[in-house]
Amino acid sequence: MRLYVGNLPFSTTDADLRQLFEEHGSVREASVVTDRDSGRSRGFGFVLMDDPAQARAAIETLNGYMLGGRSLTVNEARPREDRGGFEGRRFAGPGRGGPRGGRGGWHGHEGRPPRGPGGGADRWSRGRERGDAGRRGGWGQSPGRGGRGGWSSGGDDEG
Repeated sequence: MRLYVGNLPFSTTDADLRQLFEEHGSVREASVVTDRDSGRSRGFGFVLMDDPAQARAAIETLNGYMLGGRSLTVNEARPREDRGGFEGRRFAGPGRGGPRGGRGGWHGHEGRPPRGPGGGADRWSRGRERGDAGRRGGWGQSPGRGGRGGWSSGGDDEG
């Protein structure tokens, strides 16, 4: 039976968790969940016990148990729910990096965002199609600087 153990002190290790539950029966696996970026504990973990009767006894005894000044929450683990997003895919398919990895991108639009409804100017290209990019603060330009759009040193673009 798989058990959820919540409100763990952040200093708890896999070995500490295993030792705590082995007092109540045979433990096949014990793991503290860590943040994938920092490696720091996320304050919860899971314990896998072979005997359901021993697992229930551990729940009865350890739920509310004080460990490192924190009251543990121990119960039977529920299956992970589908949290949506990415339609079951992780960074795959159109707009999600494709075969080269990464996050996003505008595939099939020659490196620029797609146009809005009707094919006219949208929030990405407004002003730049009509040649007044400088007046409207074109790419990399401050509003009211004049010029032709593109990168600007902030000075006079005439020349």
